[in-house]
Amino acid sequence: MADPGKDQVPPPGSPDVDTPAAPPAATIDADARRRAEAFATHVEPEIDVLLRVARTLTGSWADGEDVVQETLIRAYRAMDSFDGRHPRAWLLTILRRTHLNSVRRTRPVLIEDQSLERRRPAFGQSASAASAEDVVGEAHLDDEVE
Repeated sequence: MADPGKDQVPPPGSPDVDTPAAPPAATIDADARRRAEAFATHVEPEIDVLLRVARTLTGSWADGEDVVQETLIRAYRAMDSFDGRHPRAWLLTILRRTHLNSVRRTRPVLIEDQSLERRRPAFGQSASAASAEDVVGEAHLDDEVE
C-alpha cells in the first residue's frame, strides 16, 4: 500500500523543497540592455535640466528631487516606447504630469469645522450684535422708506 503523504507536495519554505536560484546578472536579456543603454544616452544628460525645472515647479529642492526621481522611474519604464527624438521635451512632459499628480495627491481635504460656530466672540461681544453697516442701513433706510 502506498504512503498517502508521499504524493503530496510539501509547503513552500519547508526544507524538502528546492527553490530555484535567481538567474545570474550575466543573463540579463537584450531588451533590458537596450533599455539601459537608451536611458543612459537620452535621459541621464537631461537630469540637471529636470532638477532645475522641478525646483521651479515645487519651490523646494527636496520636493523637486522627489518629482525627478519619480520622473526617472516612469521614463525608464517607458523607454521601449520612446522613439529617441526630442528626449528633453519627452522628459519634461513626464515631469510636468508627475508633478501635477503629486499635487493632486497632496491636495488638502476641506472639511467644515462646526467648532468655530460654538466659540464665544472675543472681548465680550455678543454673537448676535449687529454690524455697523446694519445699524446705519436700518436707521437711514427706514426713514426713506416711510
